[in-house]
Amino acid sequence: MKIITRFFSPTSKNYATILLVVATFLSYLAGFFRDLIIAYTFGATGSTDAYFAAFLIPDVIFAFSAGGFLSGIFLKVYSKEKSLNKESSERLCGSFLFWMLSFVILICALAYLFMPFIVSYVFNESSSSLQGDIIEFSRILLFSPLIFSISNFFGSILMNSKHYLSYALSPFFYNLGIIGMTLFLGPVMGIKAAILGVVLGLCFHFLFRFWDFKHSKIKLVFSFYHERLFEIIKLSLPKIFGLLSMQLTLLFFAKMALSYQEGINTAFNLARNIQSFAVSLFAISFATAVYPFILDLVHDKKQSQLKVEIEDSILRILTFCLAATSGMYVLLRPMISGLFEYGSFGSVAAENTILILIFLLIAIPFEGLNHLYSRIYYAFSNTILPVIFSQFFLFTSTFGVYYFAESFGVYAFGFFFSLGVIIQNILLLSFLKKYVQIPFVSILKKIFKLIFACFIMVLAVYPINSIEMNPLLKLFIGSLIGAFVYFVGLHYLNMIQYTGIDFKKIYVRIFG
Repeated sequence: MKIITRFFSPTSKNYATILLVVATFLSYLAGFFRDLIIAYTFGATGSTDAYFAAFLIPDVIFAFSAGGFLSGIFLKVYSKEKSLNKESSERLCGSFLFWMLSFVILICALAYLFMPFIVSYVFNESSSSLQGDIIEFSRILLFSPLIFSISNFFGSILMNSKHYLSYALSPFFYNLGIIGMTLFLGPVMGIKAAILGVVLGLCFHFLFRFWDFKHSKIKLVFSFYHERLFEIIKLSLPKIFGLLSMQLTLLFFAKMALSYQEGINTAFNLARNIQSFAVSLFAISFATAVYPFILDLVHDKKQSQLKVEIEDSILRILTFCLAATSGMYVLLRPMISGLFEYGSFGSVAAENTILILIFLLIAIPFEGLNHLYSRIYYAFSNTILPVIFSQFFLFTSTFGVYYFAESFGVYAFGFFFSLGVIIQNILLLSFLKKYVQIPFVSILKKIFKLIFACFIMVLAVYPINSIEMNPLLKLFIGSLIGAFVYFVGLHYLNMIQYTGIDFKKIYVRIFG
């Protein structure tokens, strides 16, 4: 028990970053395996399209009901209250949890009743059988906003106390639930087994965080009212609209994909999951880990340290995100063919996934930085500007797909998504100077070094594509060569420190 408690204990920023990266990698590895099983078992069919579409309405409900409150805003207010009065912060937790759950339950109950009307309105161009599947699956997945709200509430409190392990690993257990149910019940129940697996995974997600919370010294005290609740609501309202921008974009993409061609919605979701793997692994995990420390620096008004912290964070994110974009791009075809083109997932579905992913990969470094920039705004209590800029993303992506899908084909789904992300990034960065002076010249010089290292990596990996071998083996060898060449390049360009890995220390520990 002491060993377990030690693993769950508070950690430093560097350890937290490594922990979140490793845990995110494991979670997305499980997510990849989940997608592989679903693609192999069910293919890119109407039922699989319905499976992916069924997540969208519950996700919109979560963003509207609890996601905005729990995306950094509650953590900021709770952290400030805890520094002033610990007992008051415990009452704030109890009061916030009560009202949040009450609101989520109300919205989910209404959504359950009106789900047929919602689905028929949103997916009006889809067949009645497809709409029927989406209605059934969406109603089951209404457990998602409810359980995620509770689980992410405990996750926010644990994050504030620097408890990262349960926060980081819970998504891994979430994916295990989906994998287990799909493997054992998929042949009997069809795609519905994966839907039930989501509910099982949600329970795992919650129980793992609740176990950590229960065994920590953190407390919450039920309170019907707390004076800082209105501050959370006030700060969160803009954030809610920001989250809705992404969810509404994905909802609109699903609507267009379902009316465009069978299997396109599945292809887009698989491509998006691959792209978001790099964003989550190398950007969200780091931005999440560094956010509590940025909050402390802003609260203590340590501008010089904050400036250094932000520069370091930008370069760390780009060090991995630029490499991920370059590496996946040069190995794109063996990656999709080797991972997905089996069983019910044919060559046409694989080609559609590739065509969408070609442009989605461009968004990786920009979307990664957007998560960091947004958190900086939140640290300065500005939730309005990130929301305004997210509307540009919503408008660009939906407008582009709506008007150009027929002429661009499946390319439109990846191209306009990435274009919206890039515009959002430019706007976020342009107004950031109001809060902190970022040394752009210094950062640009180092970015050129990273780009050069990526270029050398691509030159080293590209010839592998011309060799006749199994796509998975080609992907494995190319990844190893690419990683080795990239890290060597970083070493000689004096950029290796931005990996966060102390290779000398590792060498000493292994070889003495």
